[in-house]
Amino acid sequence: MKNCASQEQPEKLWAEVGPPHKAGELDEHFNLPLSIGEWGGSEVLLEWIEAEVEKLEWGGPEFLQYLQEHPEYRPKVMLALLAFSYATQVFESREIVGRCETDRVCRLICEGRVPSGQELRRFRRRNRNLLETLLARVFLRALRVKFDLDAIQIPSELERDLHRHAVVMLDVARHLDNAG
Repeated sequence: MKNCASQEQPEKLWAEVGPPHKAGELDEHFNLPLSIGEWGGSEVLLEWIEAEVEKLEWGGPEFLQYLQEHPEYRPKVMLALLAFSYATQVFESREIVGRCETDRVCRLICEGRVPSGQELRRFRRRNRNLLETLLARVFLRALRVKFDLDAIQIPSELERDLHRHAVVMLDVARHLDNAG
């Protein structure tokens, strides 16, 4: 699976250049691990994802009305589960469902109700842009924490690379689901 995912990654993200030499310094290239959880562990990654999910716009009247009419719809749970899975290199919906049964963090995200593979695929398809944005924000947060970058402006080119990386992850997930 690593080879499948890495073949489509933008070259810039996988350049063989080490981390910045000192805090606040960002080289033109960097290494983004295939699993962002490597930079802080599963619990830290989940904290980052939950914080970024909460920053999204959730107060629109149409959205709130939809939630009242469809209490089974759990967008925060689905976003967090898919973002966590993709950020830890788990892309197939079937595999994500399996992890919800066996992985403590995934069980915690699901809040005791495991979605089906079909629910995951449908949610990903309907909320692709939102997932892309969330993943890019999580990657940016991971970079800021890893390289102590809070005090500096992140170049727009780097932000675009992070969005492209998120797009690649979503494409890999879609392709693997379609192949399975």
